[in-house]
Amino acid sequence: MSQASTEARPGDLVERVQQLWQKACDDELRPLGLTLAQYSLLRALADRPGVSTTELAPLLVLNRQTLRDVLGGLRSSGLVLVGGRGPLGRTRPVQLTVDGRARLRAGEHAIAGVEARMLTRFTPGDRHRLSAMLATCAVNLAR
Repeated sequence: MSQASTEARPGDLVERVQQLWQKACDDELRPLGLTLAQYSLLRALADRPGVSTTELAPLLVLNRQTLRDVLGGLRSSGLVLVGGRGPLGRTRPVQLTVDGRARLRAGEHAIAGVEARMLTRFTPGDRHRLSAMLATCAVNLAR
């Protein structure tokens, strides 16, 4: 298979963009003491206050061990609070601390810069179409 045909495959292109996105975001978030996974978890907590640990893993498409590791780092940094066991014994509510909200705001600025760089040569119409196509891909794969 030629290099050109490999690069043109949508799955390969999505993987390449994801790898570059991860690296660019991690590079920008590192000075803030965050990884992309940690930023994503903070973002999810801001969007869904009081979400439980049970709900977070599938929401972020993480396995339980990875979630435990990411959450542990944020907790030890004082960016999140994990509540005690709920009435069903398994659900533990997670919330952002004041420091967590501040770090999230700084992270949002860093991520916006990476996104702007990624979309530099796109027209507004191109951006809309790209978002719509990627959303459709996500729906198709979630089935």
